[in-house]
Amino acid sequence: SVEITKKMSREHLWNSADYKHYLSSLTDYRHVQDVYNYMSLLKEGNESIRDKNAPSSSKDKRQNRTRRFDRDYYRTCVSEGLRSICYRFTLAPFRAGIKLEDNLTLANGFSYDRSLPGENPNSGEENDPRIWSAPVVDDADPTTFASDLVGSGELVFLTANQLMDNMSNDNPEIKDPLRGCRYAAAMELAYEPRIRRHLRDIYRAHALLTTHPSNKGRDGIDAFHEFYGLQLIHNKPVKEHF
Repeated sequence: SVEITKKMSREHLWNSADYKHYLSSLTDYRHVQDVYNYMSLLKEGNESIRDKNAPSSSKDKRQNRTRRFDRDYYRTCVSEGLRSICYRFTLAPFRAGIKLEDNLTLANGFSYDRSLPGENPNSGEENDPRIWSAPVVDDADPTTFASDLVGSGELVFLTANQLMDNMSNDNPEIKDPLRGCRYAAAMELAYEPRIRRHLRDIYRAHALLTTHPSNKGRDGIDAFHEFYGLQLIHNKPVKEHF
């Protein structure tokens, strides 16, 4: 239905031609796995939308056994339509990934004139540089924006027990109706393949490894031990070992 399609927000999450081109250039299995994990996350969100809007008699409860428990809150947010709301004020994950990659790999950085495969660079809106920036909600601050959506019934206020356990009742985060929207957007941004790839490279380039032997290690590791030298590493770049 139109409502299900709106909640899925496919145009903000996936450009088929672009990801096909990206996959064809990959040689590292980790980068391919990143694409698979991203698609798996989106699939779980889309299935939660279908389950939410499907007749109760047609739901297959056995499918829940294969779902990851750490994504329960994400699925709840997406099923309530918060994904479609969050992309009214956040940049699409795949566009954020492209901007990050271009800024890190191209001499001149990212160009706002860029068009993706399948997009017509001569068409109007698709060539608009504003599609590469986060949308701006006009004539409304975040509180007013959220209040209007709650009043219309489009935005459902959700609570997350796992977050509330670590927060006091006075924490404004508990009462923020847009928290679920930001959570859904953050999950999808964190799983975007290009972002994971380049943040992993940044981490490897700067991470340092330091080790300290335990009491058992001090006594047991001598010059003939297979781990000799590994117990006293100090600020060794991770990229030289892994």
